Amino acid sequence: MVGNNKRSQESGVRSQEVFLTFIAGGWANNVNVLNNSHSCLVWKPIMTQDENLAFSNVNQSSSHSGKRYWGTVDVIEEGTTYRINRLEIKPKHRIKPQIHYHRSEHWVVVSGIAQVKCGGEEILLNRNESTYVPAATLHSIENPGFIPLILLEIQNGEYLGEDDTERPLDLTLA
Repeated sequence: MVGNNKRSQESGVRSQEVFLTFIAGGWANNVNVLNNSHSCLVWKPIMTQDENLAFSNVNQSSSHSGKRYWGTVDVIEEGTTYRINRLEIKPKHRIKPQIHYHRSEHWVVVSGIAQVKCGGEEILLNRNESTYVPAATLHSIENPGFIPLILLEIQNGEYLGEDDTERPLDLTLA
């Protein structure tokens, strides 16, 4: 659904639900809204909607989506230099320590509690809190709770390939 009045031109709304809680009626100019049953993401893109369609691929069946030993990954949107994922980490599970040399990550907790280790620091994140993981930094995330941890992961970098993920066996986070 795209706004069709003068004040909401170049605005896009994507939804997986029948009832959409956001209406781009009159005030939204060049704003995108992505809504599903778990979260709602609103952003003002750098590119216009036509440019974004040319360079971006909304792909629910991406090879990056799927089940993992720790939970699930759903790719919400991909572009040439970014990827937005929905991660669900099972209670008492974690993503093993890893490093990405060509991308940074930003994690936003939607539901649950995240125990994040990044470099030499360890923090607990609650719902609606976030953290930034710089490129070339050893990091891991764990769900210490009893309910699933749901978070949005925004990957940003010149190269997003999985072969840029290094999981050191002999390194541990302090």
